[in-house]
Amino acid sequence: DEADHAIKIVGKYNLRTTLPLLQDGNKRDNFILVQDTSFVQQNDWIRIQFNDSGLYTSSWGKNTVSQIVQVESKSGDTLFLKSELRRNFLVSRDAAITVHDFAENSGLECFKILRKDNTSPIIKSNIFFGFTANSWVKGIQSDSCTFAHIEARYSSNLAIRNNFLNY
Repeated sequence: DEADHAIKIVGKYNLRTTLPLLQDGNKRDNFILVQDTSFVQQNDWIRIQFNDSGLYTSSWGKNTVSQIVQVESKSGDTLFLKSELRRNFLVSRDAAITVHDFAENSGLECFKILRKDNTSPIIKSNIFFGFTANSWVKGIQSDSCTFAHIEARYSSNLAIRNNFLNY
């Protein structure tokens, strides 16, 4: 839910379909095999996830262990990835991908945020990235927040530098 964040850069949570992996994706592989590649195009951003039960200790962590990666190309049932897998994605744990429409190449630079509203008990961020890639926050001052000055969910290749964040 992106409501009430001060500034939002958000792609589309596009649950066109969930495509199961046909075989385990192994750490350091740069490819995965999926059931149907017709929904996936070159340069699409995908989220690879699995049943992460037992890997989190707080309920908010459920279904968050995943990897965001861009598709380099495809051939048959194989998707070639622009980045290596950072972990194993096991078929026995229901490994699958979803395809999303990412916001890309968006940046915020050189301004100040002074958050005066109180969103409690709902926690909201001053700057929120969701399903976003190749974007940045540079040279901003963020004063006061009820959760995070800058929050990123399901995003990749974000540059956050030379900022002054204070409560």
